[in-house]
Amino acid sequence: MIRVILLLGFMAFVLYVLFGGNDNKVRAVKTEYPPVTDGDYSSRMSSGALAPYTQSGYPKTVAMYGSRLEEIQAFRQAAAEKAIDSGKCDRVEMAELSTSKSSLDHLHFWVDCTNGQRLTMDEFQLQSADKLLTQAEKAWSTPDAIGECAEMIKANALIPSKVDIHAFTGTGVYVAPVTSNVVVTMNFDAQNAMGVDIPYTANCVFEPGKSGVIEVSPRQ
Repeated sequence: MIRVILLLGFMAFVLYVLFGGNDNKVRAVKTEYPPVTDGDYSSRMSSGALAPYTQSGYPKTVAMYGSRLEEIQAFRQAAAEKAIDSGKCDRVEMAELSTSKSSLDHLHFWVDCTNGQRLTMDEFQLQSADKLLTQAEKAWSTPDAIGECAEMIKANALIPSKVDIHAFTGTGVYVAPVTSNVVVTMNFDAQNAMGVDIPYTANCVFEPGKSGVIEVSPRQ
């Protein structure tokens, strides 16, 4: 009887970790910070938050976006102010061009705040009255990410009905503290065309507000 109780307790703990205890929704902003009433945002920004992109410091950025550098600097200022105006950013630490997402005709920006929140926006959102959400608010919940990862595994399998996912002993979840990306690592076995079970590991990455991306590799 004691062994059964211990087993049930362990299973309950695993379920809590996988589907409840690590739910990144709790990381969303719960505090509304006061707005700037005098038009002076400088007191809510770090001294280096808007340091200009120079040829010596950012040669690749200048080479790629040189024709729009003045606009980019103005957009960075606007992004920082919009983040503060959202009420979700206590103080701006950095306001940067997202070089991994931007193109010369479509600029993207991100703002990091002292309270650990990140807000992202593009140049068109900066010129609109749209309400901003933090990355944590847009992030996938742990249960949704696990469920979607399992579905992606089956969708990529040769024989979906023969996939055996190790939900209890082979599944882990990591939530990135700033980007709020949710990474699900899931072990599973899948049959090949000969009916032989082959062990695999899937890594599913879920960026806030975007569809997941899966990478599967053989497991030793």
